[in-house]
Amino acid sequence: MSINPDHGLTWALSNAGVSVNGNWHYKYRLGFIMIQDSGSFDGDVSGASLSESITLGQDVTGHPTIASTGCQCNINSVKIRVHGGASWLYNLFIGNVEKPLRNSLQTQICVAAQNAINENAREELATLPIDFTIDNAWVFDYRLTLPPAFQAGFVDTFHKGEFFFKGETAEAPFQVKLQILIQPLSFGQERAVSIPLGATRVSYEPKCERHNPT
Repeated sequence: MSINPDHGLTWALSNAGVSVNGNWHYKYRLGFIMIQDSGSFDGDVSGASLSESITLGQDVTGHPTIASTGCQCNINSVKIRVHGGASWLYNLFIGNVEKPLRNSLQTQICVAAQNAINENAREELATLPIDFTIDNAWVFDYRLTLPPAFQAGFVDTFHKGEFFFKGETAEAPFQVKLQILIQPLSFGQERAVSIPLGATRVSYEPKCERHNPT
C-alpha cells in the first residue's frame, strides 16, 4: 500500500496467479439425434497484477467514508486445456476463447474490487462507533471533523475530541482539535497482504468549560 499525496491510497498486487480444475458436460438434441460429451478441464491464470486506488472522506455524521478512484487489472496469460471425450478437437479451438476470457476477467476483477469498496467497505465504515462511554457517566466524542489529509508518507485525520455528560450533548462554545497522524508500517515480506497502520503522533488542544446538566 502506498500514499498518494492529496489524492488517497493505492493498493497494488503483482505477479499473482491461480489454477482451477473441474468437470464439464453438455447434452444437445438435434431432431432425433442426441449429442453429448463430458470430461475435465484445467485452467491457469498467471502474471496477474491489480492496482486499486481509494480516497477517504467523512459523511455528515462524522463517520469515515471510502470510495474507489480507479482500478487497473492486467493478466498476462490465461491457459485452458480440456481432457476426455473429443478434447483433441476442442483444444484446437480453445485458443479463440482464452483471449476474450482474459479480457473479461480483467474487467470483472476491477468491477468486483470497486463494488467491494464502494458498497461493502462503505457500509462497514458507516457502522464504526464515533464515541464511547466512560464510567457510564461521560461520553467521549471522536467523530471526524474534516476529511483525512493525505501527505507524503502519512495520513492526517482530524477528530472532534470532546467529552459530554451522558445524555447531554450540548456543544461547547469552542472547538477542540484532536489530530492523529497515521503512517503505513513495514512488517516484512511475509505480511505483504496485510494493511498495517500505526498512529505515530496525536495532537490534542484541550479546553475546558464547566457545564451543569439539567
